[in-house]
Formats: sequence, C-alpha cells, structure tokens
Amino acid sequence: MRRKREHEEFRRTEAAKNAVAQKLQRMDENLRQQEQQRDAAGRVERRKDSIYREADKERDRIDHSTRRADEAYRDAQNERNRMEHATRRGNEDYRDAENERNRMEHATRREDETFKQAEQQQNTIKKAISRHKAQTNFDILCKSFHCEILDQPKWICGSCGGLWYRSSMHPTTMEVVRKLHPKKPFAHLKVDGKYFLCGTCHDLLKSGDVPRLCMSNGLYFPPIPHQLQSMTSLEERLVALRLPFAQIRSLGSDRQYGIRGGVVNVPNDMDIVAKVIPRRFDETSTVQVQLKRRMTYKLPYMFETIRPYKVFHAANYLVRTELYKKEKVFLSSDWANSVSTDTVEYIVNPSDATQSYTDIENIKDLSISDKAETEDNDPPLTETLMQEDQLIMAVAPGEGMRPLSLLMDLDAEELSFPSIYCGIKRKLNPEANLSYSDIAKSELRRFDPRCRRADKILYSYRLVQTHRIASNINICLRKKKKRGIVTVGNLLNKQCVQSLIQHDDGYRLLSNIVNSPSYLEEKKKDVMAMIRQLGLPTFFITTSAAETKWPELISMLHNRKYGTVLTNEEVSNMKFDAKADLIRHNPIGCVMAYDRREKAMDRFLIKPVGGIFHPYVHQDFFKRKEVQQRGSIHTHRMDWIKDAPTFDKENSLTHQACCEFIDEFITCKKDESDDMKEVLAYQIHNHSHTCQDKRRGCRFGFPIAPMRTTRILLPLPANQVKQYKEQFAKIKEKLATFGRHAEEINFDRFLEDVDLTEENYIFSIRSNLKIPKVFLRRGTHEIYINAYNKKLLLCWRANIDILFVLDPYSCASYVVNYISKSDRGVSKLLRQVSKEIRDEVSAQEAACCLLKIPMTQSSRDVTFINTNRPDDRVIFVKPADELEKMDPDSCDIALKGILERYVVRPRALDNLCLADYVANYNFTKVSSSLRKQINQPITSLSLIDNSGYITERTTSRIIQYRRFGLHQDPENFYRE
Repeated sequence: MRRKREHEEFRRTEAAKNAVAQKLQRMDENLRQQEQQRDAAGRVERRKDSIYREADKERDRIDHSTRRADEAYRDAQNERNRMEHATRRGNEDYRDAENERNRMEHATRREDETFKQAEQQQNTIKKAISRHKAQTNFDILCKSFHCEILDQPKWICGSCGGLWYRSSMHPTTMEVVRKLHPKKPFAHLKVDGKYFLCGTCHDLLKSGDVPRLCMSNGLYFPPIPHQLQSMTSLEERLVALRLPFAQIRSLGSDRQYGIRGGVVNVPNDMDIVAKVIPRRFDETSTVQVQLKRRMTYKLPYMFETIRPYKVFHAANYLVRTELYKKEKVFLSSDWANSVSTDTVEYIVNPSDATQSYTDIENIKDLSISDKAETEDNDPPLTETLMQEDQLIMAVAPGEGMRPLSLLMDLDAEELSFPSIYCGIKRKLNPEANLSYSDIAKSELRRFDPRCRRADKILYSYRLVQTHRIASNINICLRKKKKRGIVTVGNLLNKQCVQSLIQHDDGYRLLSNIVNSPSYLEEKKKDVMAMIRQLGLPTFFITTSAAETKWPELISMLHNRKYGTVLTNEEVSNMKFDAKADLIRHNPIGCVMAYDRREKAMDRFLIKPVGGIFHPYVHQDFFKRKEVQQRGSIHTHRMDWIKDAPTFDKENSLTHQACCEFIDEFITCKKDESDDMKEVLAYQIHNHSHTCQDKRRGCRFGFPIAPMRTTRILLPLPANQVKQYKEQFAKIKEKLATFGRHAEEINFDRFLEDVDLTEENYIFSIRSNLKIPKVFLRRGTHEIYINAYNKKLLLCWRANIDILFVLDPYSCASYVVNYISKSDRGVSKLLRQVSKEIRDEVSAQEAACCLLKIPMTQSSRDVTFINTNRPDDRVIFVKPADELEKMDPDSCDIALKGILERYVVRPRALDNLCLADYVANYNFTKVSSSLRKQINQPITSLSLIDNSGYITERTTSRIIQYRRFGLHQDPENFYRE
C-alpha cells in the first residue's frame, strides 16, 4: 500500500474515494457531530502552540478577505451579523452591558487629547452638513415649521411650575425637585412619569442659585376649598372685600375681552350685601342680583342669577381666613334675616345658576367722580324691583366708600379675588426680591389655571403698569444734570439737593411702559437709526392671527379646558361660537401659540438660506406686535435682504431689476390649486366699516387697478394731474362693478371697456399717486386679492401682506403709521389725550405684557451715545447707601457709563473711536473666561482701572447720538 501511495494518481483516486465515503458517513447526524467535536478539540489543542495559532489566524484572515472580495458574500455576511447583533441586543442585560462597555471604551479613547479634538471636529462637520442640508431644503424647513407649531405647552417645570414647550425643558431627578419643595407635595409636577426643568431654572440651578420664580419662594397657590369652587363672577364680587371696578368690554366678532381706562379699587361692605340674601334658601334656590356702582344709576355694573346658598357658605368660610380677620370682618346676623317675609322668593331652574352675563357695554364712567349724577342726598343702598312674578335685587355695596390706591392697599389683589387666593396672603421670600411683574408672570404661566381668567389678567396688567410708573418716578429722582462741582457731601445734604437741577424727564417717565407714547417714540428712533446705518429695508411684511382657522390651537385650548385632544376633523366640525369661546377664555394660550408660531417663522422660513427669500440671504429685521380691533395680535416687520436691488426713480434700469425681484417673491395670483385654494381665502379683501372712508373709499385701496405686468409707477407732474383725474374716476367706477369673485377679463378688453389706451391708462393711475408705488401683475379677477408670498402663506395659513419698500419717504410713512401707534390709558397721566383713553387694551395684549413677550424686537441692539456738552449730560447718581460710605469731599458721585469706560479702555484700543467702541464691544464686570457671553469670543481685555472687561461682538450695534443740525447749531455739529 505504501508503494502504491507513492504514485500521485493513486493518491488522488484514494482521496476521492475517502471523500465520498466521509460524505456518506456525515449524513449520519451523530457521526457528524462527533467528528466536529474531534476537529474542534484537535484545533484547540493545536492552537496552544503560539506559532500554529498565529499561522491559523493569518490563514483565516486571508481566507476571509478572499471571500469578502465577493460583494454578494460581503452583503450577506453584514446582514447576518446585523441580525445576530440585533437578536443579542434584544436581551436587556446584554444591551446594558454592551452600552456600558462602549461608554467606557469611548471615555478611555477621549482621554487622548488628539482623539478628542478629532472627534469634536468630526461632529462639528457632521452637524454643519446636516444643518446646511436642512436649511437649504424648503420642504424640510416647512415640515420643521409645522412640527414646531404642533407642540403644546403641557410640560411642567419642577421649579417654577410653569407650562412650557418640550424644546424648552431639561430632564431632572426627583431628588432635585424634592429639594426645591421640601414642605410641599410635588408629585403633580411629573409629566409622563418624569420631572423636568425649564431652561431658566435649569441654568440657575446648575450655577448653584435657587431660581427667583421657584414656587418655594412663596409663590404657591393655596388649595381651593369646596365652598369657593365654581363660583360665578358676581358671587365672587359679593363676598370680596374689594370691588375692582373696570370697564371690561367685548371686542370684535369673536368677543374677546378688553379693558378701557383704569381699575378703581373700592372697599366692599359685606353688611350691605347681606341685605340682598333671602332669609330662607336651600341648595337649589337662586335669585337675580344687580351689582351697581351707585343705586341712582339705571344700568348695573353686573347682573347675574346667583345662588344664595353658595354666597352664604363662601362668606362663612372667608371670614375665618387670615386676611378677613385682619380686616375685622364678621358674619352679620343679617345674612339670615335680610328679606321680609312678605317678599316672594324668585326661584328659577338650577341650571340658570351657571348662566350669567355682565352688562358693561353701556357703562359710561367707572371712575369715582364728584360729577356723578345723583337724585337724592341719601339714596338706598339696596332696592327690590318687582317685575311680574320675578324678584330682582339691586345692591351698591361700594357706594359712599373712598377708593383706595392700588399701591397703598397692599392686600387689594388677594381681597379682590377670593376664589383665587382664598383669603390667604402671599408669604414671599424677601431674599428672592420679587417684583409684582415677576409674581404676575409666574401666576399666569403656572400649570394651575386659576389666574388665566380675563378679568384677572386685565387687573394684573393695570396693576403692573401702576407699579412700573411708581418705580420710574423713583429712578427719575436719581437723575441730575451735573453743573459745576458737586461732592458726595452736597448730595447727602437735603437742602443742597433741592438746589441741584433736576432732570426734566416727565414725558420719558413712561419710556419702559410697553406701548406708551414715549416707549413707541424710542422705538421709532431705533428704526430710524437702523435705516440710516443699514440702508432701506427690502420688505415690509404684516402677519395676522386666524385663531379659529388653526386646528392645532383650537385642539390645544380644548385640551387645556376639557382634558381631551381633538382631531383636525373634529375641530373643523366645531361651530364658530364654540371656537370663539375657547379663544375668549384662554388669552394666555393664544398668546403663547402666536409667539411660538412667529418664532418658528423666523427660525425656519425667514432666516435660513433655503427659506422664502432663497437664493437671497436675510440680513436684519425690526418687528412690532400690535393688537387688532377684535383683540388678536398681528405683527408688522421690516426685513433687510442682502444684495437686493435698490430702487432709484432717476435710473430706469433699477425699475426693471426691482420688478423682476418683486415678481420672484410677491404675487396676487388667484391660484386654484388644491393646496392654495384654502389659504388664498385669507387674502381676499372684504369691505367693512373699519376700512371705509367717506372721502376716499377703502383706505386699503381695494379694488386695486389691474396691470398687464408688474410696474413701479411714479406720481405725475403737478401740471398733468388734472388732465387725467376724470379718466381715473372712470376706472374706479368700472372697478366698482366687479365683485370679489368676478370672472377674468382679458386686459385688452378691459382697456376697451374704459375706452383708454394702455399709455393713458397708466397716466390715469399715476394721477392719483403721491409717492412711487408698486402695482403687481394683476387680472380683473384678482383686484380684491392682497399681495402675498406663496411659500409664507402656505406655512402661516392666515392673512399676510408683503410690500417692497421703494424709498425713504414710504418707509418713514410705515414707521409713522404703524410703529408709533400709541397705546391706551397711560398717556392720560401726562398728556390727557381723550382719544388715547378711549382705546381698549385686549386681554391678549395684556397677556403679552405680563408674560414679558417683547412687543418690539430687532436683530440689532441699539445704543444711545450722549454727545451733549458735559454740563448738559444727565448723570445717574449712586445710591444713597453707597454715598454714605464715601469721602464727603469726593466728586465721584455718578455711576459709570459708556463715556467713562471709553476713557479707560485698554491701551491696545487707543486708536479706536467712540462710535466703533460702542458698536463693537461689550462691557462685563467678569472676564469672559469665567462667564461665557453670547455672540462673543473667549478672550477679553481688562479696562485700565480694572473696573471690568470688554469683549468684541460678532454683530455690531446700531448707534444713536444727539445729531446736532449744521445750520441750527454749527459749533456742536462740528464738535460732535
């Protein structure tokens, strides 16, 4: 056999026979497993030899590499490995162990500084690529916008208790929340089984500080006892010790609430109220009550059907609370014996107890006045009106009472709203140093909705205004004009202080009162400064709210009130009155939703490279929120677009460039496609009493003259206007015959109907112009359609208006007409302008101010540089406690400002002028290496006197200064 095996052919034949035999044997499962076990054991034994083991690894690697060269084999192996790994990770223990192993391996690798920097750079590049991809694709941006507005503020902060959106929240632990609320239950702060903190509270806690608005600082609401639950407005007024008289009115078609004038704080005599309550009553008894300011007035302040049982038990509970005891209020026996036995008790259906109304439309004057009409010297404080078979009680418990100041009456708010505060005084933490505006903001944001009532919102708004005005007066007393040498000793001498020139800042007293005349005057100056330094804005855009048409908003409001989320179909099937009721009773939710929608518009539609202005880049903006007559918010904004064409009426080439640019972003096309048909309805103008003017018709210019192409028309010379005026009147008459849904007529046929050539038609239109104006390409069926941007309208889904700004005069007109519209009421303190007093403040506007949502906003900070002579500059005197610690002969009496810090700027900036210093540098008391600043580099420079540091900004400020006139004051003009 050995000799035979020496032959190659024999060996091959024998090997083939053995292979066949082995194959037949391996068909037996038991034999095959035994063979595999022998081979495995033999290989294990052989691999104990390091030389064999290395050689075996190399053979396996080469064999594996050879097989993986085949793409099909490689894909199959990858899929097999993926599935095996997924199967193993289905085991929770395996998954946790693998995650921990990966985490430790990654932490070990990141100890290598080179690896860490490389990873950071790689992550930065990945995020930049992802962000660039998202910001250049409008479809992705549009989806992101809609995802953003679909979120609801249902996440509760475990510190301040406010309702926030998920993107504003940070997860936290139960131990953190327990530490914040050691004496109060906090389980109700959990959302989806977890605790969260809002961004502000999270950052403060991370730095080791307790948030100022943390509920543990005395901001907890007391629990509402059953006696005070589900009280009607008049029932609450009858048991309140303060009557906050105010003119609260319904605004517009959806009847949102608004306030006119101020709030008069009148004490309530509960003994007088007791005379209204019948002697015999049970839980089902009701009686109609009129609450009057004076019994001689014909119309009541409030008129409701009340439940005597509810009023009696509420009063019985309240007289035992701390504030009522402090006011020395007792429950009179008259509560049980107020009506004689011969009166007929008027009992109506118990369901009437939930139906009430407040007749306030006809109240002429809610302020206490000596000129009020009276009929006798001692009018009755209660009276009974018998009308057929019903009994109506009238009461004026505040008549004859002296109104109390809202500032001096420290318990006025708690005594005015017993169903909210339950007769318990707030116990604020003095170390938190909370202002009333902080308290109001906290209460309105709270997950407990008890303060979201319209009357409470409007009351808090007026109270916040009162506190701010008082604070501003105190600040003004510290402003002086420094003329001559003034020492610390002079300021500590009261007689000497009186002789100093007080700064006359009366009108500017209200400059930080939102929407006051002086506030808007400051904002108008900011806009003018932006126009001077940035040039003309490109677009003027207005966006309005359509609350009843936004299903995500109605669903959120319904969820907050009833605890159920509605589908879009269910929202569309709701009646208008039901939607209006949700909007009317939750102005906070409406304001928060509008603000989020507006921020999402800026973030996803306006600012990104791929937004609505693609391929142009958005550069800067200024915007102002304003309230419509129906009480809802809309926004006016000016936007600067980089490299946009500029109109020059003397250069005809710019006309064509501007028209092409306008056609790219603005249209009035009547688009009948499915996605546009619904939203285009928002753009069709409907004439109403608010837009009609007796002399010139519709103040918005509808119907607008049709045009074959987009044109920029200039006013005609004065000597040609009269020639074409009659023809323009003929055009207006023809347009008036077209309805809002008129059929399209060929433009040439339209010219035939008005019997004009196209040239004369253009001249006729120009005869009515005072300034250059853009006329869009428009058919006769589009004369009632307002200009819009298609992309913006599809996303915003409410009325918008977009205009191309042509010249400084038209832009200034926008500023005057929109930005400087003044608010309500507060100007009365200094200007006594009756028209201003008559304007209402809606609940949504009040909510904006209380939540500190900016009513005006811009992309640039604006800073004023006082370029007056030193003797004419207003200085801010140091606080008295600081002056008392100083040398009496010291002249260092003023707080340092921009000019003083510029003088001690770092030596490296000696060649920097004042304007560049103010525009491009920020001052901080702490080095930026210790305190990270927004929009600033890591390094900072120390001032020469070591009083602080300055850091360079990435976005320069807009600067304002005195701007002396060359002809009026040439000396100061050149000095400036």
